[in-house]
Amino acid sequence: MDKNTMVSGKLKMPLDKIKAILDAASVGVYRLIFAPGCKPRMEASVKMRDLLGLEEDCELSGEELYEHWFSRICPDVIDLVKSAMEQINAGVQREAVYKWDNPKLGLRYVRCGGVCEILDDGTRIIEGYHCDITEEMDQRLRDEIVLKAFASIFYCLFYIDLDKDTYVAYFNRFEEAAKALPKTGCFSKALSVLPERLCPTSEKEKMRQFADLSTLKRRLKDQNCISIKYRGMEVSWLRLAFVVSGRHADGTPHYLVATVTDISDEVEKDA
Repeated sequence: MDKNTMVSGKLKMPLDKIKAILDAASVGVYRLIFAPGCKPRMEASVKMRDLLGLEEDCELSGEELYEHWFSRICPDVIDLVKSAMEQINAGVQREAVYKWDNPKLGLRYVRCGGVCEILDDGTRIIEGYHCDITEEMDQRLRDEIVLKAFASIFYCLFYIDLDKDTYVAYFNRFEEAAKALPKTGCFSKALSVLPERLCPTSEKEKMRQFADLSTLKRRLKDQNCISIKYRGMEVSWLRLAFVVSGRHADGTPHYLVATVTDISDEVEKDA
C-alpha cells in the first residue's frame, strides 16, 4: 500500500486530499518535537502558519516557530495548555481550548488537540490540529448574556421539538421540577411531571388540560402563543406559555418555546 494513503475500512484517501480537506475547514496541522537536550521545535502546515499570523514568505527555524506559538499563549491559560501537553506526552488523547494573541488579529480563541509518539531515543513527537473558534466562542458568550437576561425574567425556559417529542431546558429555577427533569429529555414525559411539581392539587387538572399534548398542535395552529395563569407551590402565581418558533408548511407547529413566569406581583396589583 502507498505510504501516502490513509486506510479506514475500505476507504483509501491520499494525504494530499486529507490536507486539502483540513485546509478547506481552516484547520492547521502541526508537529511538536521534544528531543532530549534540545529546544522544542515546531513544524507547521501552510494553513497552520496562516492561523499563527505568519506571512507566506516568513522564514523561521523550528525553534523560532515554537517560541512564536508558545510565547503568545495568554498568561491566564498557560497552565491549562501546559497541563494538556503533559497529558498528551503521557499518552492521553487531549483537546484544549485557550486564548491566543494573534499578531494580526489580536485575541483569538483556539481549539487544539493531538497525540504523542515516543521514539527509541526518548524524543516525544506531538502531532495534532489547530483551529480558530473565535466566532463560535463569541456567539457562545452572546448566548450566555441573553440567557442571563431571560433568567432574570423567567423561572423556566424550554426549547421543544414537537415532532421528535424532545426538549432542551436552558434553565429551570424550580427546585422540585429540576430534580425530576434532566436538561434534555422527552417532552410528553415532562408535561406529565410539571403539573405534579409546580402547582397544588386544586390546580393540577387545569394544568393537565392546558398541557394536553394531543390537542396542543391544534390549539396553536392559528395562534403564535397560548398561556395559562395558575397558583404555584414555590411562588404564589405563575404563567405557563407556549410560543411557536417554527411551523410546517401546513401551519402546524414544529418548534415551541415554553416559559414559566412569576406573576405574583401582577396578580396582587390586579386584586
